[in-house]
Amino acid sequence: MLRLICLLALTLSAFANIPKHLTWPMLAPFKGKWKIDFALTSTPDKNVFVPHNCSSQLLTAPCNQPLMRKTSNDRIQATFMLKNASVVFSALKGEEPQFVAAKICYTPHSFIDRPWRKMKKQIWKDKNCPYVIGKKVPFPADPYKPTTVVMDFNKTTDLTTATWYVKVVVFCKDGSAAGVPCQFDETNSTMKNYFGTKKEDVRSNGMIAAAVILSCVGPAFFLVYFFVESKLKKNK
Repeated sequence: MLRLICLLALTLSAFANIPKHLTWPMLAPFKGKWKIDFALTSTPDKNVFVPHNCSSQLLTAPCNQPLMRKTSNDRIQATFMLKNASVVFSALKGEEPQFVAAKICYTPHSFIDRPWRKMKKQIWKDKNCPYVIGKKVPFPADPYKPTTVVMDFNKTTDLTTATWYVKVVVFCKDGSAAGVPCQFDETNSTMKNYFGTKKEDVRSNGMIAAAVILSCVGPAFFLVYFFVESKLKKNK
């Protein structure tokens, strides 16, 4: 019971810093401030990032080839900055920026038959952007200079087959350590830039064979055990 109470408290505290009423449409008036670019390791040399530009959300689109994969040790590099010095930073209620994070988010095409991927208006409920590129970083002292973050696809827990866009989210000070979302921009709106990933079965043939053998041997072992056990009981 104590463990359950502690888990519930941790869950509530994780959502406590995001007001239940806060929605993405509330932050929409502050969009259009950031220049967002990203590059992918789309060549055999995984140390080289190639600038990516694809306006199609389709996995099969030529501009989305090759698809990024975990087993290929692919990576994404995102670079973001305020567009120019004439663009003054502004956020919800004029709040002071504290952190900024770049995330990858499912495109509308990737949640047609998977509604759980769809963006929720309420930010604290939204699971449309499951991965942060690199990590959330302090808001740059000079936001007009590029900030670059990198993510290894082979370190994601569940890289699915989908197309994605990049979203930059600014977190403002609210008295909590994490801050609250107060501004965002994305490559799904005016920039129209997407990329694709491919989920792969990383199990080797040996692992598959071992699983099949165990699935056969396990039931046989228990049948033999119960048979011998029943014989011993009858002989007593």
